[in-house]
This record gives sequence, structure tokens and C-alpha cells, in this order.
Amino acid sequence: MCMFAFPNTFSLTLTHTQITYLVQAQLNGIIPRALLNTRIKSTLSTVLTMQDKFERPPRVVDAEMQALFPLPPLLDSLDDDQKAIVSSCRALETDVNGEWVSLPSPSSFVRMWKKFTPPRRGERSVALGKATTTIDCSAKKAAAKWFSVMGRLPVQKSNEQGNPARLLVTTNGVHDICWATIKKMPFPLLNRELVGRTMCVTDTNGDVLITYSPVDDIVDYGMKMKTVRAVSRCFVRFTPSTSSVEQCEVAFHQYLDAGGRLPEWLVNLKMSLGLAAVDDTRALFQRDDEIDKVERDELARVLKDEPQMLTADENVLVNKVHVKLGVLEWDRFEEVESLDHLVRMGKISVDGSSGAVIRASLTVDAPVEECAAWDMCQTSRESLRDHGSLPRSLTKLNDHYGVFHGVYDFNIPGFRPREFLSAQVWRQQGDELTVVYDNTHHTDFPLNPSYVRGSSIVHTVYRSLQPVGGLPQTQVTWTQQVNLGGAIPKFVVNGQAAGQLMYLSTMRKRFDRSLEIDEGVRAQHMHLITGHEEGYSEEETLILRKGRKHFADFEGMKATKLEMKSPTTRAEKAFGKTDSRAWGRATVTVRASPEEVSAPLVHSVAAFFSLFRRFLLSFGTLCIAAPGVILTLRRLSTSDSTVTTCYTTRGRSRRTTSSVSGTGLQGLFGRKKTTEAISLSCLPTQIGQSTRALFVAKTRAP
Repeated sequence: MCMFAFPNTFSLTLTHTQITYLVQAQLNGIIPRALLNTRIKSTLSTVLTMQDKFERPPRVVDAEMQALFPLPPLLDSLDDDQKAIVSSCRALETDVNGEWVSLPSPSSFVRMWKKFTPPRRGERSVALGKATTTIDCSAKKAAAKWFSVMGRLPVQKSNEQGNPARLLVTTNGVHDICWATIKKMPFPLLNRELVGRTMCVTDTNGDVLITYSPVDDIVDYGMKMKTVRAVSRCFVRFTPSTSSVEQCEVAFHQYLDAGGRLPEWLVNLKMSLGLAAVDDTRALFQRDDEIDKVERDELARVLKDEPQMLTADENVLVNKVHVKLGVLEWDRFEEVESLDHLVRMGKISVDGSSGAVIRASLTVDAPVEECAAWDMCQTSRESLRDHGSLPRSLTKLNDHYGVFHGVYDFNIPGFRPREFLSAQVWRQQGDELTVVYDNTHHTDFPLNPSYVRGSSIVHTVYRSLQPVGGLPQTQVTWTQQVNLGGAIPKFVVNGQAAGQLMYLSTMRKRFDRSLEIDEGVRAQHMHLITGHEEGYSEEETLILRKGRKHFADFEGMKATKLEMKSPTTRAEKAFGKTDSRAWGRATVTVRASPEEVSAPLVHSVAAFFSLFRRFLLSFGTLCIAAPGVILTLRRLSTSDSTVTTCYTTRGRSRRTTSSVSGTGLQGLFGRKKTTEAISLSCLPTQIGQSTRALFVAKTRAP
């Protein structure tokens, strides 16, 4: 027999239901009491099933509760006892005893400090901490989150930290509560108990205040625990921002008397954990992408629309960097292996210079102004998130000129962080935008003995290209010469150079729209296949016959099964009886029409030859690829290859033959294979500049 009771309980205006489940178990015969207990316990688990069924994500529940948080009362409307509590906590803001010492922060957006004097024998460990940040929400919403100490997320985090208890003691009003918690301490220290009163009020200037003050209440936790009563006092100020974006500035001050004499490292740890509540609130409401977009859009507008008024000194600086780095030809650079095949990289040593020059070039799927704005926003949240807690700032002197200050730590024992101070200037000329960085001096950034001042010169050119698939394209060429200062190991220099070059790969991925471009090209090829009405030339018919014959030849060979990652793919290999050719065949079922499947294959062939054309160009050989092109490669020896390009323009046929180094071909086709023939026919159709491609490749062992 069982019975349910569902009394309604209310928290503000959100309805909750408390379930009471009563069960009576009666088993005939002689049943041990232990078995009855087990049976009843398993039956009572029904309430857990019902709780799990209706449970919602903690973040959603907390957000609903915080949305219903009423506006805090004005400070003048409090009684004398409440005003005294606010006054005692506010004193933490104006404490002038001792100096603030920086604390390691878990986030590059949060600054932390402490004041701590090591206690003498018999004294208690007392510290004062401070943390500041910017939160992307209103002051009221941030205060509501901070005040909800018994919300789902705070309780969940407390449990994850292993704290034994966290509970609400008394409620004096919607904005005045008393709560208790027990903080876990490392062995052999006893856990610390904190009991305090939290209030939320509105200051006379419109700021929202949160105060926490200790109380002497004895709390019943339902079990006996050996603890030491610690004392804490907190003051949090939420100041609404005056910017167009809804934000607020947060300043959190905390006084902590841990009870007893604790080592300094443990005080720092517990103080950091307490101050980390600022970062938790920031992360909950962060709108980094939205904030960055507003900043980049405004800079892109300035780059595109604002008239240029460069001074003589600014023009001299741009010309100086261009003469030093911009005029260097790609032929002088030694190719560097790139982890991103779409980013070309190189390096060169310049006579009379104290540092190597590195260069990277790529094409970005975005307009010139958007690419430049992403690079020039050195203090965007995306940049700060990757940079860590080291200083990084950009001081704008006008629309064209700024001073960038950045500190970088290589995390090598014995090496101080490197500091760079550079002037940032941009100049627009036609369809090109040039951005340069050069070493400079500024009174706001004197030499810091904690860092080593390095030097860096950067020359970046953004050139507009023809759109692809209706999407704008920009060619970016980035050149840098850097001197890290001091004696730096070679592996550190190489690692820094590689990281700097991959910076452009990050830019490419940030604006990558390959899926959209490829989708348009595949749709175009599919339309060509389904709408094709032309006949085939004699050469094309011969190629198709040879291709079909390959399938028939394979059937007569003795094939061996190959293991593939997917069980739905059947793969086999075989060897010819009369020569050293190797054959392979794979079969798979695709849920698409033949036209849909063949379109990306045709596109991949075109992409292959596009990459090969860039490869040839990198070795100084011109290769033409356009509608009406027939391209043929034939290996002549192990060291040389001939590239023959045939094309037709307005009825006139032309032929170009060039030779290139075989080293690159070996890397492209494999060192143990010989390319016998590769041919591509691109013939115009009735659909304007659309093309039809046929591809045949045969390889043989040397």
C-alpha cells in the first residue's frame, strides 16, 4: 500500500511541488528485517525518479529566480542595525593599511590583489583581498546572481569543492538572509565554518551593494563535525556602465580571518578561491563575441569610410617599414613547412639585421576592412582570452595611430617575460590596406625591471581579390622581424616564429566560409552533370573506355581484402600479372543520387589542380588553369618533369611547356611512385563560364 501527498510550495512566483511518499510493505512468511529494509528503501527511490524526470538545468532555474529578484531597497530606507552593517563592510573599500600585492588570477579579465602580513606566534592569519572585472549585464542582474547563495549553481560548485555543508539559516526579508557553510581544509587542518548575514541595497548614487558580515549564531547541521569558526566580511559594489552596451563594473573586497595560524600559501589559495566568485559571475553573463563584434564593426567602418589624414611623421613611419620589409620578394624566402596547407610560410636572414624575417601569406574569406579590424583590435576579448593575465593594451592617439603594449611569457625557468612597445599605423591606397608596427617610446610605459624589452617590426598588406561564389576574398601578406632581446635558446626563437606565423591560420579559420563556397561550386557542377547535352570528343571517349576497362581488368585479378575503419566499406587490392602496377578498389553505398556523389569528386579534382598551380607558381613556373584548358603532366626522369599546358582563346590555340624541379613532385605524388600521366580537360559548355572536367591518373612502381 502506498500514498502520495503533493502540497504546493512557492518561491517568489515560481511554483514548486513537495512530494511525500508513504509506503507500507508486508511480506508473508518469515522475512528478515534487513530484507524488509532493503525492499522499503528501493521502493522509496520512486521519489528520486520523479525528481529526475522534472529536473531542469541548474543554470535555467537560477536564471528564472534571478529574473524575479526585486529591486534592492535604498540605503536611506534601512534601519539603524542594517546601516551599521553596511558601514562596517564599506570600510573595506577605504582601507589604507599596507600595500596591495597582485595575486594570480584564473582569468585574463579579472584582476586580483591581497594584503597579508604573516602572523607571529599565537596570532591568527588575517588577510584582505580585492578583485575587479567587467560583467556584461545590468548591476541589478549581477547582484541578483551574487545574492543567490543557495542557487543551484553555487550549491553544485560547493559540492564539487568537497565542502561538507551549505545551508540557509534564517530569512529576514527578500534582500536580507543569514546562511552558513563549512569549507574543506587540507589535512591535518580542521574544516572552517563560516556563518554570516548577506544584504543587498541600492546606494545613493545608483550603485548596487552586497554586504556580508559575520554573526554568532549556532547552526545545527544535523550531524557532529569538528570545525574552527572563521570570520569573513565582504563588500561588493556593482557600478552601472555608461557605455552603449549593458555592462557593470564590479569591485569585490573581502576580509578573511581563517581562525588559527595558517601558512601563507594556504591563505593565498583560499583567498583566490573566494575572489574567484567574480570570475564565475563574469563567465555566466559573458558576451565576448558580441562585444568584440561591436568593436570590430566600428573599426571596419572607420577603415572603410573615414577620410585619411595621416601626418608627415605617420607617412614616414609607414614608408620606413615598407622599405625594410614590404619590398622583400618571396623568391628570397626559404619555404617553411606549414601546419595549415592554405597558409604559405617562409623565413629569411637579412644582412645587417639582428633578427630573422618571417612571412606568411593566405587568402581570407572576408572583406579587407574586416580582416584588418580583426588583426588591429589587439585588446579584444578574444585576444585577451588567449593572452593570459599579462599586461596588454592599445592606446589610441587618433583614428590612424595607436601605441600597442604587450608582455609575453615563454614559461621557461630563468627567463623573464618579454615586453614590446610598438606604434600602430594604417594607410589605405587603392584596393590595398597597409598596417605597420614599429618600435616606439611612450611616457606611460617606462622600462620595467621585471621584463626584458624586445623589438618588433610588422608589415601587413591586405589586398582585395575577386569574389568567389559571391563571397569577398582578401589576400593577406604578413611580414615580421623580431628581436626577443638577451640570449634566447634557438628552440625558443623557432617556436616563437612558428607561433607567430600560425597567427594567420587563426585569422583564416576565424573567417573561413569554405563550406558555403564549396557548396556553391558543387551545386554548379551537379547542374552541369544533370543538364549535359553535348557529345564527347574522340579523346574523351577513349578515356572513358579505358576507365571502364580498368574495372573489367580488376575482376580477372586475384584480389585481397583490406580492413577499413568503416564496416560498410568493402576494399580490395590486387597486382597485375604482367607488370608492377598495384590496383585498389573500394565500394560503399551512399544515400544520394549519382549526380550528387560525382559533383564533389569533380570539384576535388579542380581543387587539386588549383593547389598544384600554386605549387608551380611557388617555383617560378607559370601554369594556366581556366575554361578551355587541357593540362598534361608527364614524368621524364627522377629529377625533372615537364608541364604542358594547352588552352584555346577565341579560336586561337596556344601551347606552353615548362620544366620544374622533381623534388616537389615527389612530395606531391610520393617518393616511391612514378606519375605516368595526369590529364585534365576543361571544356566550355552552354552555361557561360562553367566547365566540365575529366581526370585520369595512373601510377606505377619505379
